[in-house]
Amino acid sequence: MLSLVDNKFIIGRDEFLPFSAEVHYFRVPKRYWSICFDRIKKAGFRIISSFVPWNLHEEKAGEFDFQGIDNPFKDLIVFLELAREFGFKIILKPGPWIDSEWPGGGLPKYIFLNESLIARDSSGSLLQAKIDGGVKTSYQPSYLHPKYLSHIKRYMTGLVEAIQNYIFPKGPVFLIQLDNEIDFGGNSKLFEADYNSYVINELYPSFLEEKYESVKKLPPCYGKVKKFSSLTPPIDLVLKSPGHLILYFDWLEFKGKMLKEYISSLRERWESLGIGCMFSVIMPFTRDYSIPIPWEKIRGDKTILGTAINYSDDFNQISRQLRFSKNLTGYSWSPMLAIGSPQNDKEPQQHVDYHKQRFLLISSLSAGLKGLNYYMFVGRDHWIGSALGEDGTVNQNYDMIKKLNLTADIINLSSAKTESRIAIGMYKPYQWYNKITSGGEFAYINDLVNQTFKQLPADLNSLNFCYEIYDLETENDFDGIKIMFVPSADYMAEDVQKKLANLISKGMIVVFVGLMPRLNMLFKPTKVLSKELGIQTKSSYKPAHIKTNTQEFKSLVFGFLPIKGTVKVIAKAGARVVGAYKKMGKGRYYFFTYDISSRGEPGKLGFIKSILEENKTQTPVSCSDPDVNVVIHTNNKGALVYLINTDMKQAEDDALKKVVVAIDLSQVGFRQAKVSMINILDEEKIQTTSHELREGLIFELGHLDAHIYWIPKK
Repeated sequence: MLSLVDNKFIIGRDEFLPFSAEVHYFRVPKRYWSICFDRIKKAGFRIISSFVPWNLHEEKAGEFDFQGIDNPFKDLIVFLELAREFGFKIILKPGPWIDSEWPGGGLPKYIFLNESLIARDSSGSLLQAKIDGGVKTSYQPSYLHPKYLSHIKRYMTGLVEAIQNYIFPKGPVFLIQLDNEIDFGGNSKLFEADYNSYVINELYPSFLEEKYESVKKLPPCYGKVKKFSSLTPPIDLVLKSPGHLILYFDWLEFKGKMLKEYISSLRERWESLGIGCMFSVIMPFTRDYSIPIPWEKIRGDKTILGTAINYSDDFNQISRQLRFSKNLTGYSWSPMLAIGSPQNDKEPQQHVDYHKQRFLLISSLSAGLKGLNYYMFVGRDHWIGSALGEDGTVNQNYDMIKKLNLTADIINLSSAKTESRIAIGMYKPYQWYNKITSGGEFAYINDLVNQTFKQLPADLNSLNFCYEIYDLETENDFDGIKIMFVPSADYMAEDVQKKLANLISKGMIVVFVGLMPRLNMLFKPTKVLSKELGIQTKSSYKPAHIKTNTQEFKSLVFGFLPIKGTVKVIAKAGARVVGAYKKMGKGRYYFFTYDISSRGEPGKLGFIKSILEENKTQTPVSCSDPDVNVVIHTNNKGALVYLINTDMKQAEDDALKKVVVAIDLSQVGFRQAKVSMINILDEEKIQTTSHELREGLIFELGHLDAHIYWIPKK
């Protein structure tokens, strides 16, 4: 049996926590493998992970070396055998593209001798992939070009012939990663990729024909054409009317479909070679997942998806990213959580901030991360901050990771969860607009995306409310969600409008921000949501002074509400209504035509809190400082309390700040008078009572301090 069940890998008859350590056999001298494996095992790991660089093992087409015949760093076979002897299961990541600050990203130079398979930008220029660390890059291949796929087929065949006895069920390799962060080699902007002649002459016209069936059904923006083969992708931005957005939306949709088909082709090739293990995909580094890849068609029982957590990420980025990816993929896993960062070996070595690493790790766990690959656990070139040096030297962060690993199984970390009653809806076509232009008729959408709905998660974090993020276009059960914040703009698909109205009628509270949709996705008039809600909006983009029943503040206004009937006014900008609510069916809705996110403004933050409180949405935790985030997860053994200082303004040498943290354990099912709070990563134990904890305890926190406390249930 091979599967992922209850946040654990089931391999044969054994269960494995999904924590793994990255070690690159092709960068660590063979004489150090045993000592590294020994220390990885002592740190509590049962799974290791490694890339396989194609260009190292097949330097000439058809000539493979996986045994280190002319170079010991090529000895993948002995690496796998030694890992098996140590009892490790293995995640193997054979590319084709690996990046990893490795020359050419792992792609052999000879495949690019034929320029026909190289991706191109909108000007027709050959496209370069992007690699950090000062490493020489390569051209970016056109993913679905038959000649590129032919090279991949040969490489995969050679690899499987060499290691087939080390792949499940015969061996320790149970998971194969398909490529690495598929985003056209970091060229994810609208007109950057891919304009390869095969793409624009064959694949794109076929996509349009499949979507529209007949040229007679093409939207007017395509003009009068006799056949699909005469259509080419857009190469620059010309928005003559709202309907012309379809040209660019179709191009983005096609690129997403192209990436999906590429991933599917890799999996199908592995399976055709008799590989029966699991597969994984790292979701591309776009942060908002605005490339419309149909992830629901990629994920499955044998394919898991995950997102990278990078060293440069801040707390709110991590929180947004993991909450959204969990509901998009069905599982919260990071196949690449940065333990350190890329380093240009020709430049002075950067400072290793182990404190920041701890912050990233605890922030990720607080956002619900249930599995992760520590990248890099063992050191290598072009990298700083690993837990072990390439010779097995123990670094400062080793003990932190070891403590967490050894504790995770004892406290059943994989089953700990939090109850979220709040959600934020994400609508990708608004992200698409943000990707296409910063101006145009719907310029305010950029403010909805970049300000309001980027800041709202941070506001909920400041108020210590847990929340989920959902893609409004995918099927969701919204289990347990009581109130959801939703962006709304001039255009919206009619089925999404109906879905939102239906959620309200069934009892959900929906908070709309923006303007009422007046166009569908063909940019034809629609009034579906307007009729259901019984209101309309009018555009008026400007700054304004907002007054509510309890607060006053400045904000950016998108428009106003001409109110009629039983709708209750709750916010005004002068004489104009900018906020209202109404009961509808079993639920109710709020509609705000201004940016409700706080961006540090206490009045706006207080207004968001008042909406949550009047709808009886509570949080069991609170803190006197809005920059300190408190999260509680529970299981049948106890509770995990995450205490994280997210204040980026507090300098490293500033004095510790004192904050009051209060937790009402009764809200999460605890019925005990005495409470022990055990700091998992530090030598600290707090003895208190439920009453004292509910009233508040004082904690001292420094720059980016982050702690995990375990409260055993009695």
